[in-house]
Parts: sequence; structure tokens; C-alpha cells
Amino acid sequence: TTKGADAYDEAPLAALSGGARGTALEVLVRRVLEALGGETADADGGVDCAGKKLARGRTTSDFKLRDERCEVKSALMCWNKPTRRFELEFWCVKKSLHDRLFLAFMTPEAVHIFEYAGGRGRSTKGVATEPDGETIKFTANGGKHGSRTWQAAERDLLKKIHYYNNKRRGGRYLACVAFAPGDAERVMRLGAEKGDFFDAEEEE
Repeated sequence: TTKGADAYDEAPLAALSGGARGTALEVLVRRVLEALGGETADADGGVDCAGKKLARGRTTSDFKLRDERCEVKSALMCWNKPTRRFELEFWCVKKSLHDRLFLAFMTPEAVHIFEYAGGRGRSTKGVATEPDGETIKFTANGGKHGSRTWQAAERDLLKKIHYYNNKRRGGRYLACVAFAPGDAERVMRLGAEKGDFFDAEEEE
């Protein structure tokens, strides 16, 4: 594993495949919205970006909140060794297929949930953007005085998402869902047994 991945060793949900973890976090977002007074329902079927009718059981969005189509994208922090900083990427965001977008950002301690309505952080793929979607990316501070631990990177990333989210268009921070007491300590103990996030020469 990478040094950044060691932080997530045995963290809840981290051992799941990306698809299974995304499904679990989608369920979590729905429960948070319902706890805040929203009424969610399973999404209707429809057609994909190419206009093709979707197979039975498939939908273009994840669920409905009242009559609005909602999509959930989730991500873990990843350590980029060449740039010496943590990054957060949400893939395949297809604006035409949802009315509201929710981001679930998982750390070794908790899951942060945003309704995202910002324009900053989005990148396109040229002609592939429509079928493949956009990527929303945020990067923690780097360099000599950058985020040297995942906790510092978490603070940086939360500040950047909050700063670039557009409150006038409905962007907001919804919740922090913490893992059970003791989980974070166990995660960091196991990570420490495998070594720090950084190579010795990087600390010089």
C-alpha cells in the first residue's frame, strides 16, 4: 500500500471496493438528509447521456429528494508523492443528469457530507466530458510548510471545499458523521506500525 493508504488501514468502509463503498456512502447521505427533514425516494429510470434507454434497475441519478434528482459522489484522500500533498477527487460528475450534487469526503475518523454547488475544482475531458463526466478535484497545501499529516490535509480540504461552494446556489455543509469511539486510535496505531506517510528524505 501507499503511505497515504496506511492511514485507512482497517478504517470502516476502507476495505470495501470503490463501488461498494460508494453505495454505502450514498445510503449514509440519504439517511443524513432524512434526519434533516428531507423526504428521499428511489430514483426513476431514464436515458443516459447518449440518449439510450437504461436497462431495468438502472437509473441516471442515485435518488430523489422530493422531485429533484440527486447524485452522490464520494472520495478518500490520496497522497500524491511527486507533488508531496494530499488530493481529493470526485469522478464522473454528469451535470445534465442531476439537479443536486452531494459530496461525501471520508477520512480515517469520519465522513464529511456537503451539498456542492460550486464551480471551482471542476475539470473537463474535452469531447469525453459529456459521456464520462467531469472531475471535481481539491488539493491540500503542499511544500515545506504544507499539510504534513492527514489531519492537517483534512482541515485544508474542508476549508477549500467550503470556500468554493456557492451558498447562493444551494451549496452547504450538511454533516460530519464520526466513526465509533476508538476507531481513529486503532487506525493510527496500525498505520504507525507500517511507518509514517512520508519517506525519510522527504522530512529533511
